[in-house]
Amino acid sequence: TSVLLVVFLVMACRYKIVDANGIKLAAIGLYTVVCIGVFAANGRIDWGAGLALAGGEAIGAYIAARVSVGYPKANKMVRHLLIVMLILGIVEVFGLHKWVGF
Repeated sequence: TSVLLVVFLVMACRYKIVDANGIKLAAIGLYTVVCIGVFAANGRIDWGAGLALAGGEAIGAYIAARVSVGYPKANKMVRHLLIVMLILGIVEVFGLHKWVGF
């Protein structure tokens, strides 16, 4: 869903990729804090797996940010990547890949 939010903000609202990603991160951060509180209060969090996933996400985000800053056409490349990801998501959601035998 976060990819869809970025696609919407970039394509419909005409935000730059960096700005759209910032808005997405703020929104996800807000509801993540609430969700962690609710699930932690009910003892439903595997803290080891969660911290491992969070660490991997942080490392991946750091590497992606460093690469994109050094690449002058990153905005255009990411826009095309988002379109491809949107199309793949539509194919998956509607089961279109089953029609062609994949």
